Amino acid sequence: MSIEVSVIMISHNKYPQNLLTLYSFQNQTYDPEKFEVIFVDDSSTDQTTTLSNLETPFTFKYVRSKHNVGRSRAKNIGIQHASGKILIFLDVEMLVDPDFIEHHIHLHQTEENLVISCTNQQKIVYTVLDPKFNEKQIKRFYSMIKTKPKLLRKWKLSLSNHTKNMHLLLRYIKRIKRPVPLLGKQGIQSLFFHQLAYPDPTFPTIIRDYGPWLNGFHLPWIFCITRAVSFRKTLLDQVGYFNEEFAGWGSEDNELGYRLYKAGATFYDAPQIATYHQEHPYILTERKKEMIGNIVKFQQIHPDIDVAVISLPFIGKGSFVKASQVLHEYRTLSNQYPEQNKTFRDTLKKGLQAALKMFLENRSLVNLSEFVGLKDDEKWKETVLSELKILRSDDRFKRLVKVFDELFGDIEN
Repeated sequence: MSIEVSVIMISHNKYPQNLLTLYSFQNQTYDPEKFEVIFVDDSSTDQTTTLSNLETPFTFKYVRSKHNVGRSRAKNIGIQHASGKILIFLDVEMLVDPDFIEHHIHLHQTEENLVISCTNQQKIVYTVLDPKFNEKQIKRFYSMIKTKPKLLRKWKLSLSNHTKNMHLLLRYIKRIKRPVPLLGKQGIQSLFFHQLAYPDPTFPTIIRDYGPWLNGFHLPWIFCITRAVSFRKTLLDQVGYFNEEFAGWGSEDNELGYRLYKAGATFYDAPQIATYHQEHPYILTERKKEMIGNIVKFQQIHPDIDVAVISLPFIGKGSFVKASQVLHEYRTLSNQYPEQNKTFRDTLKKGLQAALKMFLENRSLVNLSEFVGLKDDEKWKETVLSELKILRSDDRFKRLVKVFDELFGDIEN
């Protein structure tokens, strides 16, 4: 029987969460003879290597890299080992329900060039207690179990004295040397882990405003997040694999999504597919810096307005919904007046790109016009102001003008 689906996971020091994720694939309703799991161990130094001999009802390919090659390269290694017509990329610490693969298969049968994401039904789940958890993570864990008497009794906690409970829990976690599992194989396959999960949608406002098919949303490719996303192998073959120029965390999946979008892919955020991201320690400041740096690289690879506008949420000038609206006005202006307002359009795009670089370098955006050279170029400045004056009188482009003013507020002085 041929393999129809390849599930690709990459892992670097994520044991035992990665084992629990593999357990969640052992009771899939989809025929285990028709899917495979490709597990790329990106040079882990923990117990991940013990998974190489894991017995599974499905085809399990354990591939180990001798060196830490990073997210993009590791995913490409997974693709090279894939036999399936449909590829599902999944974070190695993401638990899934028994109908996970079956839902993906059914949806791909309805449309050829479909990219299926699972962001709005994402949940956070606690499967271990980790001594590296911060206080916020511990408080969130307690907030889930404090209404569940069975779980409180398991931890020998009171049903009413919440202050004392938190103190005991914090003291316990500080004493442990390594992550303590909260559940095992039975807890995964019986779906007991649902009791330790809470909703954590990624883009709830976008889904609320545009629906799961993202109708009218001009940045659907941001939903290509390999935490949980699928598409046909033939679609990937058209645009190429993950760009290995990206280092660290973030953007390699969005960049691939952008190429898929330009190739004509349709994006759907499946409300029927839940995923459960296992909570683990991380340093938010380091991850954010890597992410911003990779978005700057993304904008260098694709110097398009479509990619430039995603600077707005990261520099604190609005949401992805606002970025979509700005892009819509920019396209309208370009299509209706292709030979006019070119300097304004180019300056806005350059400003959006430069603003993110300045943000990454912790520089004040007050000096943006000076940073891009606009302030000292009188001819450039005069042309921009002339075009801006005309646009101010047209309500169709009010968001474009507002963003320009937010970026270059001092240009008219």
